Amino acid sequence: MVYRLQAGRLAIQISLIAGLEVQDHTELTLRAFQLFMFALAATGLMLGAAVSERRRLSVALVDSEGLRTAILNTVPDGVLTIDARGAIQSINPAVETLFARPSHRLIGHDLSELIEDAPDLLSRLKLAIHSPAFQALCWEHDARRADGTTFPIELSAGRFDLLSAEHYTLVVRNITFRREAEARDRQHQAELAHVSRLSLAGEMAAGLAHELSQPLTAIIAYTRGCLRLLAGPVPEPALLHEGMAEVVQQAERAGDVLDRLREFVRGGEFRRALIAIKPVIDAAVNLVHSEAMQRDVEIKAKIDPSLPIVLADPVQIEQVLLNLLRNAMDAMEAANTERRSIIVEARRPGKHDVEISVADSGPGVAYEMIDTIFEPFVTTKPLGMGMGLSISRAIIEAHGGQLRLARRSRSGAIFILTLPTAETEAGIDAG
Repeated sequence: MVYRLQAGRLAIQISLIAGLEVQDHTELTLRAFQLFMFALAATGLMLGAAVSERRRLSVALVDSEGLRTAILNTVPDGVLTIDARGAIQSINPAVETLFARPSHRLIGHDLSELIEDAPDLLSRLKLAIHSPAFQALCWEHDARRADGTTFPIELSAGRFDLLSAEHYTLVVRNITFRREAEARDRQHQAELAHVSRLSLAGEMAAGLAHELSQPLTAIIAYTRGCLRLLAGPVPEPALLHEGMAEVVQQAERAGDVLDRLREFVRGGEFRRALIAIKPVIDAAVNLVHSEAMQRDVEIKAKIDPSLPIVLADPVQIEQVLLNLLRNAMDAMEAANTERRSIIVEARRPGKHDVEISVADSGPGVAYEMIDTIFEPFVTTKPLGMGMGLSISRAIIEAHGGQLRLARRSRSGAIFILTLPTAETEAGIDAG
């Protein structure tokens, strides 16, 4: 088109020059006409360039619009625009598929027909977008299909202005499969935790037998004593009362052990309470006292009397200590250690923790097992399952503490567990 305009202008200029020559006009007139034709040519060139640029922009706009449409038509996520009142202005085909509604039942309708709590969503959207610290928005909501069924969505949003009016672009993603995968993962984790608890129960079954044997033995002894008193010639009510009271106390103790084991295997929560460490250590040491005597093991407890109270489940902490004590006795017996001793020490290394160490005079932990001793199924016992230390560490960590092996010891093994003080726990909760 530009070339045709230039050719036309050239023909006109030649004709005018020829006409001026025939009519014998002056040189001044000829130059004026030439300047006029130059201006006309320049104007034509600019007009042609403008027309070409407009045509190029029109083609680019068509291509851009086609590309935008192609992208919106193929993207799997729903993309829709709404005005400031929440009325739907445009959608892509994925929105029709997600909500099972045709376009004429979506465009012009309110967003609340698709998304629950839409008014609240719109308010939060405006508030967040106008915030100085605005970042990309992403929320999870429940959406509603045409048949009334709901499904979870992830919603991303952004703002744009059109004709000086505020509009929003919403990107909707169906996260049903993700929610189902998360639910399956939680179920799997729960099953693994259940298996771990069962494994721990098997690992500590022998220990529980020892724990239960003591109250049961005491029950039998006190009951037999009461029977002998009843069979005697002179009843002794005071001794009978004392004996029966001991029977009840020991039976309650055995029942508590069984109840807590059942709750632990089923996945019950820890029963935390404000407790002193000394009674827990004393109880654990007393439970293995008879076994230690049979194995010729001396157990000493060194407890700082000024220790603060901790927030913990006393039965679970006692179970961990029992596991450490029995591991120490097993190690010394397996190595045929001559001088068998265990020292349980409780101290306060800092302001926020209480530390309990269990040190034995046995062979210690082999160097190649130092880094793996707390991993599941790692054991030095021929018939061990390798879950005791792993689950013991999990119990202590669930209390906010740590269970570790001291790497440097002259002889034997030293296991150290720390528990946060009650003041530390309260500070964490308040924070």
